[in-house]
Amino acid sequence: MVLRKTAAALLLMVCPAVAEEKPPGTLKILCWNIHHGVGLDKKLDLPRIAAVIRAQDPDIVALQEVDRGCRRSANTDQAVILGELTGLKPAFGEAMPYDGGSYGQAILSKHPIASTEVIRLSQNQEPRIGFRAEVLHPAGPVTLVSIHFDYRSLESRLAEGANLLKALEAISGPLVVAGDLNDVPGSATLALFKAPWEKVLLKAPSSSFPAREPVKEIDHIFQRALVVTDEASVIDERIASDHRPITAVLKFRAE
Repeated sequence: MVLRKTAAALLLMVCPAVAEEKPPGTLKILCWNIHHGVGLDKKLDLPRIAAVIRAQDPDIVALQEVDRGCRRSANTDQAVILGELTGLKPAFGEAMPYDGGSYGQAILSKHPIASTEVIRLSQNQEPRIGFRAEVLHPAGPVTLVSIHFDYRSLESRLAEGANLLKALEAISGPLVVAGDLNDVPGSATLALFKAPWEKVLLKAPSSSFPAREPVKEIDHIFQRALVVTDEASVIDERIASDHRPITAVLKFRAE
């Protein structure tokens, strides 16, 4: 605990919160497969992950490949630690038991989290989930779902996508799905997201994997009942994970 607090204090000194005030009614999203905090240099470094997140000053964050209590990550709760290091509220959804703990997805939020839910998408060798959180943004409630689809099989991805969309049909209001879909624009997987879903188009270069020299656009953001802006891009972070993070700014619709 002492080491954790020290890391947080050091991070605050290095990365002070100096972000400009956002216009009312805007929602900045960051999405990142963090590879359980291990970078391409093989170092487990959550403060490095947190520094990237803090620099973007997001409202909500969708994370994939997050550990809780796993031996490989020193039996720590990574969502809680990242929450402490970024000043954001954390929530964790378990996809599967792993390495003495849990492995799954997390959501961080600047605003209160009213509820969460794990949506079971498949029970393959590595079970896949959608992790849903209802966030109480000042402009109104918004639902964020962090997803991570199977990389082995298109058939699995199509089933996971269909299960996800069916589970989300009953949710009203602004809704964002963000994550590692392990598939590219033009694929059958992304084609599942038909109107009223809208894909957020990232500025070129839009590839996010592998992090050092990206050649694939497999991390995506989709939205429903919000307004897409042209502020959407891949962040040039080459070491902290095997994926680069992506961000987008959306707007709430005027009543």
